Formats: sequence, C-alpha cells, structure tokens
Amino acid sequence: MKRGAKPILKPASFKYIFVFICFLAVTSMMGQEETNEQVQDSVQTGVELGRLILENPDSIIAKYTYDPQTDRYIY
Repeated sequence: MKRGAKPILKPASFKYIFVFICFLAVTSMMGQEETNEQVQDSVQTGVELGRLILENPDSIIAKYTYDPQTDRYIY
C-alpha cells in the first residue's frame, strides 16, 4: 500500500528557486532608470489663429433697400 506521492522537488532545490527569483527581481529593478527630468513637449499649445478678415456677403447688403416712406426694408 502506498503511503504518499514521491516528492518531485527536493528541499534543497527550493533554495535555488528562491535565489533565482531574487536574481530576477534585482536585475529588473536595475533596468529601470529613475529620472526627475520632465520632457518638454514639442507641440506648441495655445490660441494663435491669426487675423481673419471677411467682407459682408453681397446677398445681405445689396439685395435689401430701405424705404423711408413705409419705414421698412424691401428685398
């Protein structure tokens, strides 16, 4: 009759696994550089649209005339 399963990993192998995990943790922390510099964005922000000059369209000004006798605008 069997009393239990055979251990796959020996107790000494846990020591090597622990050392390997610690090695991975240390090397991953060394790869990250800590900088306090803030990178300047090359895209300029703000509002600078320039000057836009438009004339009034002829459809509004030229087609309506004022009639002083009736005090109204005529199309």
